[in-house]
Amino acid sequence: MEIIKQISLYLLVGAVNLFVVEIIMDWTIRKGVKHKGYPWSMEQRAISLLTWPVAVSIFWYHFIKAFIETLRKH
Repeated sequence: MEIIKQISLYLLVGAVNLFVVEIIMDWTIRKGVKHKGYPWSMEQRAISLLTWPVAVSIFWYHFIKAFIETLRKH
């Protein structure tokens, strides 16, 4: 039963992180910072959910790096 809890927690944390990333990406599209992307297929979402630590780590690294560079310019 413990393994089911761990898998559930892994997927829940991944889903929340991917949701936050998607909200930020939608916000950048609406603000005109980023060009309009293409919608994700269910296959891409499933793969991202299973491998979320890699995808989210890369996103947060570049997001924080760009944020700090923007603060230094002002």
